[in-house]
Amino acid sequence: MGRRFVGHARQAFLRQRYAAILETHVAQMNLRFDLLVEGVTDYALFTTDHLGRVTSWNVGAERMLGYPQDEIVGQQFSRMFTLQDIQDRAPEKQLLKASQEGRAEDEGWRVRENQNAVLGQMSSSRL
Repeated sequence: MGRRFVGHARQAFLRQRYAAILETHVAQMNLRFDLLVEGVTDYALFTTDHLGRVTSWNVGAERMLGYPQDEIVGQQFSRMFTLQDIQDRAPEKQLLKASQEGRAEDEGWRVRENQNAVLGQMSSSRL
């Protein structure tokens, strides 16, 4: 019984240690990815959750679309679509297509924070 307990305790320790190493590795990979995305200024890169709420926003997105990160994160990405696109449910269709097919592309007018329109191409990928 003593050996059995030691064996289980060792396995538990190894699982815990492996989990800690894996967690550190994932955190380092995420940091590198964040640094890469933040360094991109010529493209608007952002992520949304499955409901279309913005969850991350890079400097390029702020520069091109005008929305500061602290104002857009948590908001619907549909804010960047024209009223006609919203009425035609283009944002929902794009999310659905990306979810089902892995990728969706759309070219059209996007609405900047100052309400000016800019022509752009949006590519959505399921992560």
